[in-house]
Amino acid sequence: PEWDEALIKDELVTIAVQINGKLKGEIELEFDAEETVANELAKLKIHNHLNEINIKKTIYVKNRIINFVI
Repeated sequence: PEWDEALIKDELVTIAVQINGKLKGEIELEFDAEETVANELAKLKIHNHLNEINIKKTIYVKNRIINFVI
């Protein structure tokens, strides 16, 4: 039997959202989503944790995690 690789890929992935390495939530994105899309959705998800705090650095690992360093 043969298989089609396109059919076994996940269409949506769940990405962990962290602040300083501590889990604050999760978001669902399309597979291989761009960093800008992930960044916007993650900020909306954890907006109550980011009250007037400056983000020094954003670490994004595609299809896995996004971490905000404050």
